[in-house]
Amino acid sequence: MSRFNREWSEYKTGITAAFRPGPPLRHKIELATRRIEAQIQYLNGAISLLTQRDKALFQKVVDAYSKHDMKRANVYANELAELRKMANFMMNAELALERVALRLKTVTEVGNVAAVLAPVGR
Repeated sequence: MSRFNREWSEYKTGITAAFRPGPPLRHKIELATRRIEAQIQYLNGAISLLTQRDKALFQKVVDAYSKHDMKRANVYANELAELRKMANFMMNAELALERVALRLKTVTEVGNVAAVLAPVGR
């Protein structure tokens, strides 16, 4: 069994486990992927709440303009602009996390293929 294959899928035993405990690399990557996907779901929920608030604030801006209340409309419009900036930032963060999760899944698949093909290379 190659070193890569041992690091990829086996749990450590013996004296080395006492000094360097830890799960195999594949399990660490899978754990990181699950945590990242949980954060993606959290961000997705927060973005949907911001979208609902965006619609409500936009309606308030329209109502204030229709009543010729420019000061109130400007306050709502400024708040709406800040809300949209925050939503845009959160969407970019979600996309970045999705890219990381996809890359980790790719690494897992390549590692699985390498572990299966390791005996062939001997």
